[in-house]
Amino acid sequence: MTEDRFINYISKNVKNNIIGDDCAVIPLENFSHDSEKISGQYVLIATDTINEKVHFSLDYFSLYDIGYKSLAVNLSDIAACAGIPLYYQVSLTVPPYIKPEMLEHVYKGFETLSNKYNLILSGGDTVAGRFLSICVTVIGKTSNPVLRKNAGRGENVYVTGELGSSSYALDLFQKKLKVPDSLKKKHLTPEPRINVLNNLMKTNKITSCIDISDGLALDIYRLKSAATGFEINYNDIPKSDELKKMDIEEQLGHMLNGGEDFELLFTSPDDIKNEDVYKIGTTNKTGKAELIINNNRCVFNPKPYKHF
Repeated sequence: MTEDRFINYISKNVKNNIIGDDCAVIPLENFSHDSEKISGQYVLIATDTINEKVHFSLDYFSLYDIGYKSLAVNLSDIAACAGIPLYYQVSLTVPPYIKPEMLEHVYKGFETLSNKYNLILSGGDTVAGRFLSICVTVIGKTSNPVLRKNAGRGENVYVTGELGSSSYALDLFQKKLKVPDSLKKKHLTPEPRINVLNNLMKTNKITSCIDISDGLALDIYRLKSAATGFEINYNDIPKSDELKKMDIEEQLGHMLNGGEDFELLFTSPDDIKNEDVYKIGTTNKTGKAELIINNNRCVFNPKPYKHF
């Protein structure tokens, strides 16, 4: 069973659930008896866990990097729903080879982002275990949530930054080769695109969005509906200078299936001109997700990391 099939099983068999987007999107009026005063406001809740030997290795991640990234990946989910992050909670599983005083470096990683986005640490838990594991929950708000499944036909498809760099950095780390600083940052300390959608939505309509965590080839299927197709142009996908030196097949492996880009993939009926975003394609009525490369079309074939 794949991760997506497991999630689909839960969504079908757990009677009361709101699974389906990067965050839980909950109307604030659900928490109040005086719903008229707070109608149109939403609470966002995102949770992610990163585990040693699965998501990171202490061979090339510092404890600071681990703290930073565990919070950043949750902030990326908040960003994908056009949210503003407010609070975060941290649950740590600490192995015997990580001494309590060493955890200060993990929290320094949290502080870099919490100071930048004015977040408040509001609780968590600490337990012992065999390997280091960090589970972070971020709580945010929005008055205009952007969800995954509302893309229309004839819209433009955008992404907020280069794809494949994080995957290429991981490949170099695992092979114990030199990693350029620009690639290293993309993998160890990615920048969550917190304010991009909110700024764009002041003058543009955004119809759907997802953060690219499992690779473009898989996440584009999570964004599309059965009636809406996606046509992506290979030449328009932003990529680093390091990736451009590779042959196309190797490039595509990193850009489409590498994952952990934590860039936003979104749709809009508007022709957006903004230095923070790149137009990479359009939507149509085919119901397919296709890549155009050298005048040839091929259907996206996801090959993500398999947790199960």
